[in-house]
Amino acid sequence: MLVVQQHVALLLFESEAILEETLRELPLDGLACQRLGPRAMVAPAESAEAIERALHARGVYPKVVRPRREEEA
Repeated sequence: MLVVQQHVALLLFESEAILEETLRELPLDGLACQRLGPRAMVAPAESAEAIERALHARGVYPKVVRPRREEEA
């Protein structure tokens, strides 16, 4: 799951192994990502789309939760 708020993106993985694999294989150089625990990491919200694209390139399609835009409300 990828939860995007105003300034932070929270990624929650199904298992610690999937998070470890993601951290090893994704091109996260230059992104300020921080591991929070065995199954979670955070990154700046502006990095969320790049992380999502990288996951899609690996065939991983997380559920994405973003705040509603004003025009959608």
